[in-house]
Amino acid sequence: MHPSTKFPWLILALAIFQCHNAIAINSYQSEGGFCMQTTGIAFACHLVFMLGMATWWFFLLPLILPICVYAFAIFWGYKVMQKSK
Repeated sequence: MHPSTKFPWLILALAIFQCHNAIAINSYQSEGGFCMQTTGIAFACHLVFMLGMATWWFFLLPLILPICVYAFAIFWGYKVMQKSK
């Protein structure tokens, strides 16, 4: 989780509109440079999201996975915003 000094609300807004892509953007926009751990979290979220979308037809149960990833991305954006203040 990397603070954004210029626009602390940016990652939260991107999380609302782009879901887990905001975590990947947060790994690139950090002041310390590229962070492989944050990119790994974004990649794992992407895999879980796509797994849920590809198997949603199976009793609609895997549809919970993309919703959980979306909620985690918004939580991530909120924590970045709080850390940036």
